[in-house]
Amino acid sequence: MKKFKPKAWMLPQPVMIIGIYNTDSTSNAMNAAWGGQWDRNEIMISMGPHATTVNLDRKGEFTVVFATVDTLVASIEGI
Repeated sequence: MKKFKPKAWMLPQPVMIIGIYNTDSTSNAMNAAWGGQWDRNEIMISMGPHATTVNLDRKGEFTVVFATVDTLVASIEGI
């Protein structure tokens, strides 16, 4: 049986921004650093307890975008 060493899924790891709405309909965006491609057509994101995960449980709908060169600075600064 082959044993795998712990490695990042993609290098460099992408910055994924998860967008969802709060209960008062204001927008909520969260940078997610722990994620990657799971299968050919799926991604996986590891998230702990945050307002965003509460909203995900409540709403069930969200958007995921990858940071690009044009949004790099805003993604790093959390704007």
